[in-house]
Amino acid sequence: MFLIEDGRLRFRHDHRYDDGTPEEITMYSGYGDGKGTALRQDFPGDDYTCELIPTSCDAVWRVELSEDPRSYSYMLLYHGELLFKARFDLENPVDQ
Repeated sequence: MFLIEDGRLRFRHDHRYDDGTPEEITMYSGYGDGKGTALRQDFPGDDYTCELIPTSCDAVWRVELSEDPRSYSYMLLYHGELLFKARFDLENPVDQ
């Protein structure tokens, strides 16, 4: 989830159980680092994230929209190394 708080862009992972109640590990990530563009933003782990998941103190979550805009990518970096990347095709919705 993306929020605007105190004039800053904030990214949060909102994890919930099937009944809608929050999971124990939820609402982590951080604020945009201020170096982003209209198509790419980086969100370093904030203090809450560091307390909740100590191994995520040096994590950065990156979101990126392609220029066309046909795809959206979500990435997890740790100490600058890409650990995970998911690309979503915005032209082909996923059936639920």
